[in-house]
Amino acid sequence: MNVNNNNNNNQVTTTTTTIPLEEEYIGLDSLTDALVTVGDCFATMNQQMNNLNQANKSLQRLNRSFGAFLFAMTAHGSALQYNHIPDIKSSNRNIQQGRIEKKINKGSRRRFSSKIDISKILDVLPRQFREQSEYTKFMKKVLKGLSKEPQGYTLAGLAKVAEIPQHKVTECLKELVHSKHVLKRPHRGKLTTYQFNPDRYPSLQ
Repeated sequence: MNVNNNNNNNQVTTTTTTIPLEEEYIGLDSLTDALVTVGDCFATMNQQMNNLNQANKSLQRLNRSFGAFLFAMTAHGSALQYNHIPDIKSSNRNIQQGRIEKKINKGSRRRFSSKIDISKILDVLPRQFREQSEYTKFMKKVLKGLSKEPQGYTLAGLAKVAEIPQHKVTECLKELVHSKHVLKRPHRGKLTTYQFNPDRYPSLQ
């Protein structure tokens, strides 16, 4: 008995699905905006890091410069000698000056025999005191101050009465003494006083 076995070979067909290129590109395009945003963020961060680096370098330069400044101040402070510190002698001198001014103002009851014409005095002074300048204002105040007290004032006392800086009073008095309108009276053991020249401007008791 012959048995014929017919073996039919079954063929298996494998089907591969191919995605079109256009659809693949569409999938990558959806990431473009996100990648651009990430790139911009990194660029911004890089710029900020550069700015931070520049700030750090600036602080380093400042530290070096300020350190040199502090060193110079320390060296200057250790080498500087200031000789105008108030001491006991200067304090006693100020007390003595106050006593002299108080004594002059208290004991003086004299008055000028006639009113002093300040404008006539200004007319014979140098040009800088006649041109209605700042010097003219200072000179007028000094003359008005001297006209209040025939016995005169000390330099500090006159500056207080005239209400102008003492160095400005000195400039005015220098010219008035030179023109012989004012006399400079030194006192032994006391401060110098300034007063109108009694020969030109007599006073009465």
